[in-house]
Formats: sequence, structure tokens, C-alpha cells
Amino acid sequence: KAFDSGWTIEQSIVSGSDKAILDLDGSVENNRDIDTHTSIPAGTKIEYKVTATVNNNAVGEILNLLTVDGDTVSAKTKASAEKYDFEKHITRFLDQDGVTSLSGGYTPGGYIEYEISLVNLNNVHMQNMPIKDELSAIKTQYLDGSMGAAFDSWT
Repeated sequence: KAFDSGWTIEQSIVSGSDKAILDLDGSVENNRDIDTHTSIPAGTKIEYKVTATVNNNAVGEILNLLTVDGDTVSAKTKASAEKYDFEKHITRFLDQDGVTSLSGGYTPGGYIEYEISLVNLNNVHMQNMPIKDELSAIKTQYLDGSMGAAFDSWT
């Protein structure tokens, strides 16, 4: 359920006649689906304002269908998962022994340690977010002037 912890419903006559009856059945109440009949004088606009708390585990699209006298309209929304911060930086260089730290850059046959961080700045879960770091595609110049893979292996 998209709204498992409940919702509130406020009924109002927005404009027109104050003779409108918004709930002929007396069935509109909080935490229940709206399923009622109404009486609306010509030129009158009524409104049901529904405020719902979204399920904490929701990550997919929410589609809400409304049927009035056999005609259906819909409203849909999805979580905004576009607010995030990410970075990649080198944390250290190691000599060929894999233990001795180096300063000022790498040495051929040595190691480079990278750190990748991603922070979710949303109020929603980020689900199935693609992350790609193609180390195999990184090229560099070799001693003989040719170009080739920068890394032989990585863990």
C-alpha cells in the first residue's frame, strides 16, 4: 500500500451555491476510500482535499484513479530520487610492494587506491540507481610511447 498509515479528507464548497451536499451517503471519513454520492448545484465547485502519509518503504510510481459517474481520471507521481552527491578521489599511492605509501603520484607497477562516495540527499530511498566506474577503459601512455590500459587488475 502506498498510504498504509492513513489519510485525512477535508470537504469544502470552493465556489457557487452553499446548497451543495458533498456526502449524501454520510460515508466520507478519514482513513477510508471515498465512495459516496453528491449533489452539486449548477456552477458550483466542490473539493475533497486528501492528505496522505506515504509508506516509508515506497519507491515506485503512485497512481491514483478517480471515477465520477463512470468517467475516470488519474493523478500519478513518483519519488524524487535526483538529489544526491557523489565524488571519487585518490586516497593513497602505494609502491610496488603494496605497503609503502608514496607521495606525489604513482609508480609503474605500484598501486593507486580510490574512494568513491555517494550520499542520498533525498527524503526517499534511491532504488536501482546505476553506478559505473570503468577502470578497464582508462588508458595511459606507456614507456615506448604507445597507449594501453592503465590498470592490470583491481580489487
